[in-house]
Amino acid sequence: MSRLRITPWENSQRTVDDLYADMERRISAAPCGNCPVELTSAFLKLCLAQSCGKCVPCRIGLDRLAALLDQLLDGQGSQADLDTILRTAQSIVDSADCAIGFEAAQMVLDGYVAFQDDYLAHVTQGSCTANFKSVPCVELCPAHVDVPGYISLVGEERYDDAIRLIRKDNPFPSVCGLVCEHPCETHCRRTIVDSPLNIRGIKRFAVDHAGEVPAPPRAPSSGKTVAMFSLEMWAAALRGSPRPISSPSWATPSRYSSASPSWAACSATAFPATACPAPTWTGTLTPSSPPACRCG
Repeated sequence: MSRLRITPWENSQRTVDDLYADMERRISAAPCGNCPVELTSAFLKLCLAQSCGKCVPCRIGLDRLAALLDQLLDGQGSQADLDTILRTAQSIVDSADCAIGFEAAQMVLDGYVAFQDDYLAHVTQGSCTANFKSVPCVELCPAHVDVPGYISLVGEERYDDAIRLIRKDNPFPSVCGLVCEHPCETHCRRTIVDSPLNIRGIKRFAVDHAGEVPAPPRAPSSGKTVAMFSLEMWAAALRGSPRPISSPSWATPSRYSSASPSWAACSATAFPATACPAPTWTGTLTPSSPPACRCG
């Protein structure tokens, strides 16, 4: 009897709550490019585990849907199985007694509409079309910087090498260390443990502690040129404000006023007192043919 241990209900429920919290963290840290059919199957089985089993659509229908999805994932599905999945899911949506059943089935229907190509690929090819990305922080970074690489270098106090690694994909590590929106942190794997790493802060730390890291040599000239033209000058002319220094002499507020047909197409009505809410222009930027606003 000394080895017998009875766990109170409160402790059991606390353990279940901890499991749900762990699951929530894992979902938030899920990498990009997961197979949507596999995700649908996993969520469907979770809903099946939450079912009370009192109504037939939940008890039998969800179990049948999960079996059909597993058959697809094993590469043994057919077009007839897809039709059966859709009919079964629609039947559960129409007849389930609670949200556990009809919301789970509706998720299957919505997933098929959104990822029909992936379902068909599992039937015809036995695999998914999704391109799995194993490193979320690198994939979500707009410049695809090697985030794990420079974090490891910072941990080894090799700050100069960390800056060189960042510059391979991002020429402005000091700027991004201050003002980056850090989308790389949204699916950080550290979230599974507690919270995402402060990746932007680590980048700034590397910049602050690095020495004078010379810029990489300039690449050979391609012989191409780029013309840049600021559209803010058109908004300035529209508002009647002083002409920017870079604007041509013919782009004056008096030339383009609220009575000008070129600006009449804009949806904003109180020109020039009220500026266009979305000054995006089309047309050729010449004195004889000013651009027309696309917001109308």
